Amino acid sequence: MSALPIDWSKVPHTDLVSNSEDDTEVAEVKAGEKQRREEEAKAERRRQKEAQKVEEARRAEEACQQEEAERQKVINEARVQMEREQQEEMQVRA
Repeated sequence: MSALPIDWSKVPHTDLVSNSEDDTEVAEVKAGEKQRREEEAKAERRRQKEAQKVEEARRAEEACQQEEAERQKVINEARVQMEREQQEEMQVRA
């Protein structure tokens, strides 16, 4: 290993920066990452809210369908009962 100091000015691909410049760059990167994470968290909350709304709408639709099925069942039972009563009445008259 050589005891001579490195002359960094002769190394073309290296940018020399002060610690404060480096610290500033790191702080900017961290701030950008923090903002990206916050935006991702907001987007995830929006997705979750939308999914919750979709699920609530599905449940409401399901409840309406059940209610309609129950209503139709009551109507059908009433119709069957009326037909029975009409048949009984006709048998009594005959």
